Amino acid sequence: MDNIYSKVSSLKTPAITYFFVALFFIFGKFFNGVYCYARSNECNIEKSVLETFYLVIFTLIWTWVINILYSRGYHKTSWFILIFFPAFYI
Repeated sequence: MDNIYSKVSSLKTPAITYFFVALFFIFGKFFNGVYCYARSNECNIEKSVLETFYLVIFTLIWTWVINILYSRGYHKTSWFILIFFPAFYI
């Protein structure tokens, strides 16, 4: 558990902001799929879980990219990505 905490605490500001905003959207999308499945059988729970898995992988990759960009001095680029990419979760 300390390893995960040290990794998250070592992230730069735009990367950690992106990570938590993306997690908010991921949880919302996942629970929306579960709620839809619970109300009717028209929704596909497997599709919802698979989409959530892909979004988690997408989030981890872009958090890593934003962190590297910010660490190497590309501050404006990393903040632009932070503003632009959450649109993919909607």
